[in-house]
Amino acid sequence: MTTLIPVLGDQLSHALSSLAGQDKKTCVVLMAELDEETTYVPHHKSKMAFILSAMRHHANDLRSAGWTVD
Repeated sequence: MTTLIPVLGDQLSHALSSLAGQDKKTCVVLMAELDEETTYVPHHKSKMAFILSAMRHHANDLRSAGWTVD
């Protein structure tokens, strides 16, 4: 059975409790770039670009550490 672990843009940490103790071989980390998350309150465009870039870098770090990331 596969375990789905959602990770949001404000949860970019390798010490995230939802990852602790999980088997990397049976888990999929879900990260989504949702338009609704960037428009529900006004944000500077640079801030949104920084958050999305950080999410992509974190996803790559997780992949390098052996996680499956979608």
